[in-house]
Amino acid sequence: ALAILQNALKGIVFDAKNPRRFPALWGTEKISFVSRVTKQFPGEKEFKGQNFRRLTFSVSEKGGKNSLILEQSHVGVKEPVLRSVIAKGVDVFGVSYWSPIIGDWINTWNDPITPLRVKIYIALKQPDGAPALEKDLRSREIYINKNAVPNWSVTEQAIEQSIRKILGKPNGVLTKKDCEEIKTLGLFWPPNIPKNNFSDD
Repeated sequence: ALAILQNALKGIVFDAKNPRRFPALWGTEKISFVSRVTKQFPGEKEFKGQNFRRLTFSVSEKGGKNSLILEQSHVGVKEPVLRSVIAKGVDVFGVSYWSPIIGDWINTWNDPITPLRVKIYIALKQPDGAPALEKDLRSREIYINKNAVPNWSVTEQAIEQSIRKILGKPNGVLTKKDCEEIKTLGLFWPPNIPKNNFSDD
């Protein structure tokens, strides 16, 4: 679970000049952000190779047992494409953020600018269901690249090319039939590329 969280945070995408472009949630037990993940990240098949996703990590309780859940969705789309359990029997899960102002870790982050140091910690219950011990606590500190601001036009072009590869049309004009296939396959089409560009042919 920690490896998945680290992978996700290492690929985080944010715009320091315009924080509203990729809004993030930095809570104590829930975080949500946009990330450019690697091919090894869960969901490669479901997302048809598209690696630009919104990721949400949170703890969910069912039947008296807690699980760490990862939800993945296309950027700009609320409905998740994939919901996975990445850790079962969670006893402790938390996130803290390094504050350069006070020089210490804090439990909440309300600044619109993405934190540059994040610490994740998790502990699973013992096999017999007993609470986790201090020795069971695992943590990982992640440094976030302060220059993780994407060239949005280049990102859109990359997404379009990945879709064209799936459709088998690396070049040429896409048709409205292609548009319907994009919807059927559940692919994310960049919002800044108008769909009325598709021809009727």
